[in-house]
Amino acid sequence: MKANKLLVGVFISSLMLGMVGCGGGSSSSGEVGTGGGSSSSGSNTTGATDTTGGGKVEPMSFKVTGDISCTKKGSGALELSRLPVSLKEFKELYDKVAVQPQGAAAMYAVALKVYNKYPTSWGRDAFLYTRNDGGRIEGELLDRVGEGLVKGRIGSGKASEKPWIANAYFQGATPANGYTPSKPYVVNVKFAKAKKCELLSRYNQKVWPLQVQTYGGIGKDPNKQNRWHNLAVVKAPSKANIKQYLAYGADAGDMMMEPIRPMP
Repeated sequence: MKANKLLVGVFISSLMLGMVGCGGGSSSSGEVGTGGGSSSSGSNTTGATDTTGGGKVEPMSFKVTGDISCTKKGSGALELSRLPVSLKEFKELYDKVAVQPQGAAAMYAVALKVYNKYPTSWGRDAFLYTRNDGGRIEGELLDRVGEGLVKGRIGSGKASEKPWIANAYFQGATPANGYTPSKPYVVNVKFAKAKKCELLSRYNQKVWPLQVQTYGGIGKDPNKQNRWHNLAVVKAPSKANIKQYLAYGADAGDMMMEPIRPMP
């Protein structure tokens, strides 16, 4: 089981256009919906609609890089030109990039960000979309205690409360600059060196022990970029008909529990 080396795309929510590379680092081109290949490319000048503000935003570009496998381990990253502005756009992005484990792990950080930014509208649904216990798999539901832990981590239902928690997983966001991420947005992911893939018998799928880089670690020098929080991902059982990896809720503890230095 191996993650492909490169996945690149440009798309908007209304037309779901993109450019994707797969198959051992190779890439190909085509149009979404034609069935003419495993990847696609396209562009649109109208932009997506921000469902919270009603305005138009520029098309989103994305790129997934790296090479992660259960045998060779490795690392990867997700790069975004901007963040999703609607649930539809978030799902379209997730469905494209989470076919690779590093893409799924990075999108969990993006989900935390949109949940914090849009807690009373679509942010919660986006967050649940990334998890194996988010309601997409029969019998797997995030309980009230688990969701309470999430809300306590990123904010208790008020927009922009504790924004540094989610921002800390984006490259360039440190206590020194008020946790302002660099642009394009980048989330770095690696395989946990001391761990290995384990079989989740009820899914008959392997659980991938990954780590997401954070830039707000507690230590003598909080600006050192040397903190990694654990986050496992897993594919759904085949009967669920979900092609993407999902954050494994039973092993997402570090991103919910590990301390992140507060805003200065």
